[in-house]
This record gives sequence, C-alpha cells and structure tokens, in this order.
Amino acid sequence: MTKAENIDLSLLTNQRIFITGGTGFVGKNLLKFLIVHAITPKQVTVLTRNAQKFKQKHPELCSQEWLDFEQADIRNLEWNNQKYDYFIHAATSVVDQSESETLFDEVVNGTKQALLFAKQAGVKSFINLSSGAVYQLNQNQIGLTEDSPLVTKLDNSKNTYALAKISSEHLAYLASYNSGMKVTTLRCFCFAGAYLEASHFAIGEFIKKALSNQEIVVQAGGGIYRSYLAAADLARQIFEVLIISTIRASNYEVYNLGSDDAISLPELAHKVVGVLGSESNVTTPNITSPNINYYVPNVNKLRVSLDNAIKSLDAIIVETADYYQNLSSLSR
Repeated sequence: MTKAENIDLSLLTNQRIFITGGTGFVGKNLLKFLIVHAITPKQVTVLTRNAQKFKQKHPELCSQEWLDFEQADIRNLEWNNQKYDYFIHAATSVVDQSESETLFDEVVNGTKQALLFAKQAGVKSFINLSSGAVYQLNQNQIGLTEDSPLVTKLDNSKNTYALAKISSEHLAYLASYNSGMKVTTLRCFCFAGAYLEASHFAIGEFIKKALSNQEIVVQAGGGIYRSYLAAADLARQIFEVLIISTIRASNYEVYNLGSDDAISLPELAHKVVGVLGSESNVTTPNITSPNINYYVPNVNKLRVSLDNAIKSLDAIIVETADYYQNLSSLSR
C-alpha cells in the first residue's frame, strides 16, 4: 500500500460512510475523530438498535449535519437504497460470550449482511474489524504476525467468538474475490482512551481504582502481556486504511491493528499508579506464575503503510483518566 503520510484524511470530505457498531467504543471514537479534526463527510450513517438513546447519551457526537442513523439489528440489515463510498463494519468487536449460538449468529450473519449491503451500495472500500482473539494462545514473547496459527479447536464453547471472527474473515475475503470491492480485515488488539468501559478491561479498571486510591489486586502473573493503542490512533489508522486500500493492487488484505509496545499486567498496574501519582497499593499474588500469554501484535505489515506517530502509554493512561474524571464530574 501507499505510505499514509502521502494521504490526506480530508479526502473523506464529501464522501458517504456507513458504520456498523457505530455506537460502541470504536464507532464513537471514529465519530469523535471526524469532529475533532473538522473532517466533513457528505454523510455518515451509523447503524444502531436505538438511535434516540444514543443521541440522549452522547449529544457531543450527534450535532453534526452529516450524521444520520439507520435503526436495525445487524443480522437483519437491508440495503437502504443509498449509495456509499466507504463501509466500516465495527459491530461485535468485543462482545459477551455467554450465549454462544447467538454470538456466532451475530458475528457471522451480521458480517454477511454488512457485506451484501456494501456491494449493493457500490462501496469501494470495506473495513472488517476482526480481533486478535482469532490467534492461538501465544506462549512465546514474540509478537503475533498475520501468519501466526489461528484457533482451530471446534469443540470448545470458549472458542465461539474466535471461530465466528475467523468465519467472518473468510466471508470478507469471498466478498472481495467475487465483487472486486476492496476489503480489509483489521485484527484488533487492546486500546484505551475515550469511551472505554472500565469494568471490561484491565487498564480501565486499574485507572479507575488509581483515581480513587483504591488497592489494585492483579491476579495475572508476570507472564501475562498486553499492549495498548490510543483510541484516537485507532480511529486515525482505520480511516487511513479505508482510504489507502482503494488504490492498492490486491482486493483483500489482513492486518494486525494495535501497539507492539508490550507490558505485563503487573507492570501496567504499577505504571498506572506512577503516572497518575496515585496512592493505590498494588498487590500481585500470582506474580511468579509460570503461565505465559503474550497477547501482543506484530504490526510491521501495517507500519509499512501508515503514519507511525502514535501516543505513548503514559499519554494514553492520562487521557483515559481524564475521560473518567470528566464522566464523574458530569454525573454529579
């Protein structure tokens, strides 16, 4: 692909974009990015089950003239007879895995409907957000590449999400092969920043507790690694890929999306406390556990094409903390 430094994101101006999962963490940060950078598409349509609820909860994202909503379940999405230039399928990037059959149906059939919609709408570039969860457990302290082994064990309900995402990736490939539409799968890893739900992710929980000087108990051992990309960098890179993919030679590509700056969860807890100047005590009862899970991507393939300037982990922690504090002050 062409280097993103040569691509002006204002090329999104006067373009029509459809976003599924637009009311989730990724979608909200995509909208925020457009607003903050004063990018004015002709139209951005966000798929949601309840547009009114989203407008009431996030008025800061809903005052743009270019924004409208399509109200439907992703599994029942039908073409709205409008033409679009770009499509970002961000639905179910992170979901509750308690109902395995429902989950599989939502991911696979949701992707199928999104791809069909995009083809009917004349979309030139389609982004399919997948997950790093598609990879097998990584017990080597080496970043996962796009060619690393994928989950294959079928008789385990804990693999439902991963297997559904793998199936959706294959559907995305078939759509590019059969239609000529440029399709890109981005395997998402860990992120932090605005709109991150603290209760679902380690970094959010650590920051929340550090802000109130509560004790942080890290159950993970010293061999459990993560890495974090800022929400704003996540949004920027998605838009960069969206644009650049229209001029690449291949119809389909897969990239890891995240940071390769690894940190163990015990180290992360200590870093959060230090960066925020918190008085929280960090306890690590399982620090010597021999278990290793290096959930960190190798992003060299994407780095060749994109702007490499990303925020540091310290900056990400501060920005996420600021977001939580602003939320707290608004709720008073």
